[in-house]
Amino acid sequence: MKKMLLTILALLLTLLTSAQGRRFSGTVTDPDGQGVIAAGVICKEKPSVGTTADLDGRFSLDLPDGVKTVVFSALGMESLEWDVSRGSLENVTVVLDYETNTLDKAVVTGYAQTTVKRITGSVAIIDKDKFSSKPTASVGALMQGEVAGVQISQVSGQPGTKARIRIRGANNLSGSSEPLWVVDGVPLQNDRPSLSAEQLATGGFDNIFVSGVGGINPNDIESITILKDAAAAAIYGSRAANGVIVVTTKRGEAGRLRVGYNNNFTWSFRPQRSLSLMNSAEKLDWEQTLWDEFSAARYAASLTDNTVFYPVIGITGQVRSGSGPFAGWDAARQDAYLAQLRTVDTNWYNLLLRNAFSHNHHLSLSGGADKYTYYVSLGVNDEKGMLIHNDYQRYNASANINLRPGERVRIDVGVDASRQRSKSPNSSVNAFTYA
Repeated sequence: MKKMLLTILALLLTLLTSAQGRRFSGTVTDPDGQGVIAAGVICKEKPSVGTTADLDGRFSLDLPDGVKTVVFSALGMESLEWDVSRGSLENVTVVLDYETNTLDKAVVTGYAQTTVKRITGSVAIIDKDKFSSKPTASVGALMQGEVAGVQISQVSGQPGTKARIRIRGANNLSGSSEPLWVVDGVPLQNDRPSLSAEQLATGGFDNIFVSGVGGINPNDIESITILKDAAAAAIYGSRAANGVIVVTTKRGEAGRLRVGYNNNFTWSFRPQRSLSLMNSAEKLDWEQTLWDEFSAARYAASLTDNTVFYPVIGITGQVRSGSGPFAGWDAARQDAYLAQLRTVDTNWYNLLLRNAFSHNHHLSLSGGADKYTYYVSLGVNDEKGMLIHNDYQRYNASANINLRPGERVRIDVGVDASRQRSKSPNSSVNAFTYA
């Protein structure tokens, strides 16, 4: 009987000890050490069992059998899973981090960086998430279709020409509707050569070289902020009359070396000639028929009467009438020359147009430590136009170094260099019409 009582007592002690060991208690705090009110404490294996933290963030929970993980959660904070199978279960401290969200996008102005809520003007933001998957070779094409109310259109098929961007309409008193570009806080001057107002309005070949933003590699851009309304004039003055486009380039982040590489390859196929056109022999026969029907008799009459006029159509008419270099030729020489022309067939589409292959490459290196970060990139862009001898090459090099020698001292050093080369046939001749 005595042994039985001792056995029962030992079992009770074991059960009490086990019950005491499954009591889970502690405090839920934020990164600043403040208690998180009403933080949820839920058993992962048994979601119906849980509790909430009090006004000071304290909690206490009896864990059922089989529970190994407790989930802590709170509004606006990241959830955290706590392994209760290891370590102490009493007076633990659980720290929840705030959620990272994009409700307040950063707006970069001339003075500082703020959020959409705090700025009074009309702005639009294009961050890297929107154009990371858009393989493009120009900044203008990068913005196309991303901002409501901003007109972006290509004015030329010449490779390398920048897009026409209109933020506040196309008509103004100064004759130019170009927005002000600001890259990393530095307004671009956009000094132009001596061009007529018509050339400036339509956008010409020279826009490739005189626009500073054309030398920026789109892969080096972190975000683009467009200041639409007149409030931007308070920052940049009269230069902001047509709107402001603020470009922020990428910077390095502390950590180990990061290497990034991307490329893009594009094939452009020349337009196919689908019209059933005459060859040389057919065209000469057509011209000879017109000469015989409308011109031959009147030409013979004009030899004795200079008041008689006759039509001259094509090379056949010129040869038969002895026009220009064909003066004095007899019929045999004329027939021999026209017979020689019948053997010449030229495919002008093949001579003027081609299947074009374009490619661009971008290599970046970034990294740093607590007191310095760096970002270095190299870019190559080679564009071929469908028109033969219509090429554009751009080479970019960019380096940004950020130094923090002290708590109140920051030194930013940035170097950007680009080399552009463009080749184009005579712009006064429309190659497609000519072909």
